[in-house]
Amino acid sequence: MLNSDPSGLKRILAFLAVALITGCGGGTEARKDGPAVKAAAPQKALRAEGVYIDEKILSDHGFLPLWTKQPTEGAFQGAFLNTEGIFAVTKPPAGSTACRLIRYNLNDGLPAWIFELEAPLKYPPVAFRYGPSSERTRSDEVYLLQKDVMHCVTLQDGAELWRTPLPFSVSCAPVVDERQYYMGSFDWRIYAMPKNKPYPVWPYITGGIVQSAGAIGTGGQIYFTSTDKSVYRLESTGWVAGRSWRFVTGGRIMGSPVYFSR
Repeated sequence: MLNSDPSGLKRILAFLAVALITGCGGGTEARKDGPAVKAAAPQKALRAEGVYIDEKILSDHGFLPLWTKQPTEGAFQGAFLNTEGIFAVTKPPAGSTACRLIRYNLNDGLPAWIFELEAPLKYPPVAFRYGPSSERTRSDEVYLLQKDVMHCVTLQDGAELWRTPLPFSVSCAPVVDERQYYMGSFDWRIYAMPKNKPYPVWPYITGGIVQSAGAIGTGGQIYFTSTDKSVYRLESTGWVAGRSWRFVTGGRIMGSPVYFSR
């Protein structure tokens, strides 16, 4: 299965590389098949630090190493993986909460951009790409939550487009469509926020905290789970009679829903 999905394998190995080097500073960029981009850090030194897995071990488990990397941009305290890259958060210097978010390319492990953060990220960054029918003057976006302030930066180069303080306490990462983003709150509500606006279009109250990001269906419908033991289907305009529904399960739901359509 792994060998039959090169893109999936690439993402897994890229994530594995970053996970292994989390917390290690210094070093150089690494190897990939063919000529090395830069001189690799000595493998013995990496083994001694516990951040290197022998390629034979990887091949015995069906993995093909594409590249490895030791972080020259600073020590990491965490990393998030999605289809748009690896988003790594550096450790703040002593006596400070400021750190940096670095987007690494999945193909070669090189940094695409660096964004200065005011504090570590509690929730993963969320990328949104506009489709062919969208206004092509709009840049694809990445959404970052810091201290209940939403930051929107460009996916291409990490330039900040806007930031908005949110009038509620956020309990999960957002999901995004062309006009709005949606997220849960510790006040038991699901909020729809227009992009670059300070007030919600609508809230919908559930019976518990929404602890995980929602999902958006192909028709624009919004799905969320709640610790009130329910799954909710909402429209971009909120609850719509005859189209929205609530399905009660047998226990508190802590994870995100997954949308699938044939």
